[in-house]
Amino acid sequence: MVKRSAVLLAFYCAIMAIAGCSLFNSGPSSVVKKFYYSVEAGKTEDAISLLSTETKQMFGGKFNAYIAHQTVDIKKKGGITSIETQESITGDTARVTYTVTYGDGSTEVGKSDLIKQEGKWKMTVSMNK
Repeated sequence: MVKRSAVLLAFYCAIMAIAGCSLFNSGPSSVVKKFYYSVEAGKTEDAISLLSTETKQMFGGKFNAYIAHQTVDIKKKGGITSIETQESITGDTARVTYTVTYGDGSTEVGKSDLIKQEGKWKMTVSMNK
């Protein structure tokens, strides 16, 4: 019985590690997911840290108000239940197409452009959408 419990626990841990990889790795899709989950949690600084330097400079402090508003909207929709992504990487640029599903069943589909800055993927505003 103890051996079976240990095997089940090891299996569960392995599954959780595999499932968690997409959220905690540093690829473009992961950055988009982290951004949305940070906004949902009201973690403004965490969300802003995922933006490119240029994007931060372009919008200045306006992102704080935007994130606060989005946090309220996400809560009204019942929170985020899932985020599905597809990414396309070309050198130091990437585009992530995403679908966010909310607790009330509504969805949001969009695209985010990312660039690599100092070895890390950062969300940016593209004028060529």
